[in-house]
Amino acid sequence: MYGFGLILIELLTGKGPADAEFGGHESIVEWARYCYSDCHLDMWIDPMISGNASINQNELIETMNLALQCTATEPTARPCANEVSKTLESALRKSSCVVGLKFSSLF
Repeated sequence: MYGFGLILIELLTGKGPADAEFGGHESIVEWARYCYSDCHLDMWIDPMISGNASINQNELIETMNLALQCTATEPTARPCANEVSKTLESALRKSSCVVGLKFSSLF
């Protein structure tokens, strides 16, 4: 689950784990936690995503929250695959960019 959460963070931020711009934070996960907890949406959302008017900020926040849950320090605190699937399915249903697309057809 940790790896999946890391990929979600990379997709949402447009940054890789080796990027040098995380300031005093040791990793992209710590940096994302800091930005998320301080509500710096403009700092952690990739400008390519945030520039899209059809993207709902609540869905981005929900997805980042999921990514941070998946990368929890304690493995037992991470969601199971079924929970992740349900959360993503819910976000896809809300998203106007995938209207008419069935979640099950993605896999």
